[in-house]
Amino acid sequence: MKLPKSSKANLLGDVRAEFDHAMLDQAFYESPDYKSLIESGDRTVIVGRRGVGKSALFYRLKKHLLDAERTKVITISPEDYETLSLQGTLSPFGSRLSLVRAAAKLAWRYALVMEIATAIRSHYKFSGIAGIPTLLAHLKDWIQTNSSVPSKMRRKVEPMLAASTLPERAVGDLANALQLNTLLDELKLCLSSIDESMFILIDRLDEGYEANDLGIGLIDGFLHASIEMNRTLHKTKVFTFLRDNIFRTIAKVDSDYSRQIEGQVIRLHWDEYHLLNLAANRIRVAFSLTEEESIAIWNKATCGNIYGRDGFRRCLRLTLYRPRDLLVLLNNAFYHAFHHNRRVIHELDIEDSAKQISESRYADLLKEYLAIFPGLDRITRTFADGPGEWSVSEAMEILRASLIAPNLTAEEAQHFAILATPESALHALYSVGFLGLQDFITGRFRFCHDGSLSKLEIADSSKFLIHPCYWRALNITSQEMQQDTAEELPAPVTEIADEYDIEVTSTTPNIRKHRIGQIISNLASIPLGREAASQFEDWCHQAISILFAAGLRNIELKPNNNATQRRDIVARNNGSTDSWKRILDDYSARQVIFEAKNYVDLGPDEYRQMQSYLVRDYGSLGFIITRDADESLRKDKELRWVREIYHEHKKLIIKLTSTWLSKFLSKARNPQKHDAADIALGGLLDRYVRNYLSLR
Repeated sequence: MKLPKSSKANLLGDVRAEFDHAMLDQAFYESPDYKSLIESGDRTVIVGRRGVGKSALFYRLKKHLLDAERTKVITISPEDYETLSLQGTLSPFGSRLSLVRAAAKLAWRYALVMEIATAIRSHYKFSGIAGIPTLLAHLKDWIQTNSSVPSKMRRKVEPMLAASTLPERAVGDLANALQLNTLLDELKLCLSSIDESMFILIDRLDEGYEANDLGIGLIDGFLHASIEMNRTLHKTKVFTFLRDNIFRTIAKVDSDYSRQIEGQVIRLHWDEYHLLNLAANRIRVAFSLTEEESIAIWNKATCGNIYGRDGFRRCLRLTLYRPRDLLVLLNNAFYHAFHHNRRVIHELDIEDSAKQISESRYADLLKEYLAIFPGLDRITRTFADGPGEWSVSEAMEILRASLIAPNLTAEEAQHFAILATPESALHALYSVGFLGLQDFITGRFRFCHDGSLSKLEIADSSKFLIHPCYWRALNITSQEMQQDTAEELPAPVTEIADEYDIEVTSTTPNIRKHRIGQIISNLASIPLGREAASQFEDWCHQAISILFAAGLRNIELKPNNNATQRRDIVARNNGSTDSWKRILDDYSARQVIFEAKNYVDLGPDEYRQMQSYLVRDYGSLGFIITRDADESLRKDKELRWVREIYHEHKKLIIKLTSTWLSKFLSKARNPQKHDAADIALGGLLDRYVRNYLSLR
């Protein structure tokens, strides 16, 4: 393996997504969370801790949507001073959380309506739409300045709120003055006339956030407005990216959370498998490697005790299972290795990086929780210079001494009095992710990061582990820290609970399995025949949108519905996977046609119809989907027509079946097999070329 031409400090990319576009364009890992967003817009509130990749997801989702045809994309990313100014605008409501939320929801809905109208006003059909006088009048005022969305919103609502004396009346007056119902009706008219999909991506709502009634109510109002816009406007989706500590606060105080918000949430989680893929993607690009398997890529760049899967796990234990931590660790390790003219990293490079990473993660812990946990630094430092693993009695003893220390500050003394007992302090350290509790059955240590004082099932035989990412910062000693006893590791730290005191699992795979299972089962309820043809076309559209999301873009159902030749499903071929690149290169199919036939047998008419479609951008290849159980061509039927059209007209028509699509939908429930249909499509093409198209 050759050294890169430039041994820069951030070889694997910048940990800040806004400065990492080059690597995100080349090596972005399409996680199950990302695939859920592009395959389905069912859940539009994306929640995650710091460093889990929200901004990277924001960037790539924006890029994916901008690549689609007949689509408008709006991005809103407030600065901290803009969020603070909006809180000031809502200050007349004081600590009345319900009123703050109601006013914020109205203001934000108005802002979203205006931004959508601004985005579509350049469309050639917009000027010819009649019956939208109210929208035009408000739009004229909205676009007078080039300021940001929060600034425009504040300029609009501030005078209205200042004119009212009673807070309750102010909310009602605001609703009337903004004319939201009329504006929404007129905007619906515009969107139906223009027929474009609208996507709004909202990020950085945590900038300037303050955990008081104004701050909570403002963000809560934004969330409700965004979700309502998704339900109200056709072909419109508003995606909101939110930090988990803000979201947890809203979940606690919002009485409508379970009814309105809970079902809209995707929580971002990472585990060993996906973090390995993420790291491998970036190493592959940085070193121009060609290996496909992630572990093979990892092994090319490592040696010694960090070689192989066990070595990767050793590295992960120095992180909080977040992409940011892992990238910082590996960037520093590679930088250290290059300075010593080494082409691969080993434990010495990781160790050099780990000290700095550990200190940074420990500082992050204190920054995040010190305001609500006075004395956290004092308590955690009492574990310094000791072992990584503690029995309950040992941990209780050291905490008891900390709680009664003679030099406590006023805040520390008050908080320790609230904790009252060493057992409560132990619970508190578990709740912030500093200590993990060993599971009696699996022997693994379980960690939590939700900041709540969750009760633990602690027995006299229980054991606690200080999270390994803090060991270097606190000079923790353990067998794992010593290279000569590296084989005698403590129980693996593989269950770290993000937001909950449960194992590391993402709800996204469950969402994925449930949604795909529903689609598969829906097929059985569609009767055969032309009467249910539209239902089958809808089903095929859903299946294709999921199975070929990586290779096809802008997958549309009946895009030319008013034309003489009404193609069922059309998608743009980006050639971004092997199979679709082959179809693009060999058959010039930039636009790919799928015809859905809700019956079993195909005749010459169906093949001739498809042949007539294959002109210009549609190239010389198309697909027909039937309700047949077998995608194979029968000698006395389809095979004859496929050969005739191919040899006489140079057009290739591929037969797919609902059974074939269902089989690969079932495989797609496992995120690791997301590309199974793509791979199988390549094999199907080979079968046509090698077998069916032969003249013998």
